[in-house]
Amino acid sequence: AVLVQRPDLFGAALPAVGPSGNIGTGQSAPLGIRTGQTLQVDSGGVIGTNFNAGRGSMLIVNSGGSVGQNLEANHAEVDIAGGTVDNFFDAYDGAVVNMTSGVIGGNFELYPGATFNMSGGHVGASLGGTGAHFNISGGSVSSTFSIGAGSDVTISGGNLSTTNVGSSTVEISGGTHTDFTFTSCPVKVTGGSVNSITLKTGSTLDMSDGRIRHALSGVGNANITGGTIDGEIIPSSSSIINVYGGNIDAAIVLVSQNVKFNLFGTAFYLNGVPINLQYGVPHPLSANNQTLTAILADGSPFDMFLDSSSAVEFKDSYTGGLITVTLVPEPTTMVLLFPTAALIFKRRTRKL
Repeated sequence: AVLVQRPDLFGAALPAVGPSGNIGTGQSAPLGIRTGQTLQVDSGGVIGTNFNAGRGSMLIVNSGGSVGQNLEANHAEVDIAGGTVDNFFDAYDGAVVNMTSGVIGGNFELYPGATFNMSGGHVGASLGGTGAHFNISGGSVSSTFSIGAGSDVTISGGNLSTTNVGSSTVEISGGTHTDFTFTSCPVKVTGGSVNSITLKTGSTLDMSDGRIRHALSGVGNANITGGTIDGEIIPSSSSIINVYGGNIDAAIVLVSQNVKFNLFGTAFYLNGVPINLQYGVPHPLSANNQTLTAILADGSPFDMFLDSSSAVEFKDSYTGGLITVTLVPEPTTMVLLFPTAALIFKRRTRKL
């Protein structure tokens, strides 16, 4: 038999916190920092892989500095003012990442309770997070931006690529972006420019300003009180679109009998003849090859051709839908009504 002596374990105090410092060319870096420590990575400075910024510490990456893969921050502050942070950067609960310049590589992930404030710089292959706080006022994300449940997202600037958001609150007030897909999200658009918005199950859009350049589509509901929509409006399934204002220069394509497209305004005419309406009472329209004109509730002009034939430039866009017009007093009084009526129609022929 082999006799193994049990080791004796004794409690001991942690060593004193080391001094804060700067890492430059040729200088060695620690494996991590903890409470009360600040480490600056200056031009030529290199931090290796698996660096850990612990609770209460601060890591500053300046222009020309470099941090290797798998940086982890937990209840720490990471300021990226230049330089590069390699792939697989993880920000955990309580971590705050402030980015004003520089580059973060792919697979940057935020976990519940982490915050990402981006006013400049560039994020590469992918950016994602669940239960996190995203504040984007500048900079760019070149690939998929995936945001999971329980997050809050504020976008006031920057340039985002394909963005998928689920079960989170979103506000867009600035910037120029490509395509957004929202699932079970309340979305507010008060500015900025987006190529397309797709509303999936459980999503709602409130748009008061800004621009959708190509398409608004999906099964979610939308209230449009301002802004500009070009290209196409393609609601589907049981989507409800309420239009109170804005510049609607989009082809309107209804693809489901259950879609409701509701207009609120004044001075509704069919082929120049006023429609007899009562205030607040939705009036159904039929597809009768006539031109509808109106002044929307915000004072913007609106017109569309109610076409009972098949679409010319949109395959299967003539399958059906519902539309009503509702007279509102002047000045505008916004009253949400959800009428029902049947209509098969198409936007007047135009080239996008």
